[in-house]
Amino acid sequence: MAPSFLAATAQSKGNAKRKLSDDVEHEQGDSAKVTTKRARSGWGKKKDTPTAETAVKPAKRSRKRAASEEDGEEAEEEKPKAGKKAAKKEEPAKPVGKQFWLMKSEPDSRVVGGKDIKFSIDDFEKVGTTMWDGVRSLEGRKYIRSMQIGDQILFYHSNCRNPGVAGIAEIVEEATPDQTAFDKNHPYFDAKSDPEKPKWDAVRVKLIRRLDRYVSLAELKKEREEAEDDKPIKGMKLFTRPRLSVQPVDAEVFQYIVRLETRPPPEL
Repeated sequence: MAPSFLAATAQSKGNAKRKLSDDVEHEQGDSAKVTTKRARSGWGKKKDTPTAETAVKPAKRSRKRAASEEDGEEAEEEKPKAGKKAAKKEEPAKPVGKQFWLMKSEPDSRVVGGKDIKFSIDDFEKVGTTMWDGVRSLEGRKYIRSMQIGDQILFYHSNCRNPGVAGIAEIVEEATPDQTAFDKNHPYFDAKSDPEKPKWDAVRVKLIRRLDRYVSLAELKKEREEAEDDKPIKGMKLFTRPRLSVQPVDAEVFQYIVRLETRPPPEL
């Protein structure tokens, strides 16, 4: 009975070991399958940490664009691709209503390039009308091109001992190509101005009348000093941009200067 029991017990233990081994192999097999499946799907794979060499650098901004943004200006327009026509820029709209200007001329003789450029109120009275040419600044050109027939002008004596307003004139012909820019013998000749694509313009002006009394720059300075801070004469370009030969004038300032001719000359 004992050997038989022992044999049965040994057999039972052997079966248990085989079953345990089979279970372990089954579990290992299942685990291997799961591991293989996870490996194929990339689960649990350690992600690469970017380094200084492998990190993706942010795209560099265009230097022009960056500079424009810093300066507060818009970036340059993108050039049209080959085969595409650039969009035509619209011409700036003409101002509505009469405008007022101050235009400077030299009353004393001064020879430039063999030509005397003197043009005083006396000369203006003799010819009546003339082309206002010789403007060679971009800002002045902008003003010339915006002038309209009927605009009023303060005719101003400049570059002389006693500069000031001598008369009133009027625009009678709007901007046309400045012919003096094409004349090699003229002191205002500009080799870069092409007749096919003119760089400079001129307008025709007509003298309306001489002022009853010459209004000097010294008098205008005194009026400006005594004016209140909110008066337009304070910001008159004659004082803020004194080198401009052609400049806009506020309508109120224009009328104010013309009215000065009715006053007795001030003591300066």
